Amino acid sequence: MEENIRAPDQPIRECLLSNPYHANIYDTEDDLKRILDESEIEYEFQSAIIESKKMQDQREERIRQFASIKSKFTQFARIDRQNSDFYSDIIRYIEKYECGDCKSFNVGEDTYLKLRRTLDNMRITPEEKTRMLELINQ
Repeated sequence: MEENIRAPDQPIRECLLSNPYHANIYDTEDDLKRILDESEIEYEFQSAIIESKKMQDQREERIRQFASIKSKFTQFARIDRQNSDFYSDIIRYIEKYECGDCKSFNVGEDTYLKLRRTLDNMRITPEEKTRMLELINQ
């Protein structure tokens, strides 16, 4: 049975040619510094993309929250021509909030009371009313 087993081949010893493009790429400190700088730039770029995405999501959420209120104010502005300026001002406040230009608005007592009366007459949910009153402060 041992006659059928083949003897091992002789080892081949050869030297691979060195590739001048890949030899000693990371040997110098300058190359390491360059790679580190590139990775920092890439990290900052990725962080900016993530932050931009988060801001876009927040903006879309604010738009979604105030969509029905804006449409109701628009309808009121079409019906009530006398107070259309008041309604358009409120719509502008909402749009500025949606864009992220501001977090809340301070208005005079008369405007605030008028807004409260208008919100009481509108068919909106209590959450929408609360959200609207939080946006516009006295």
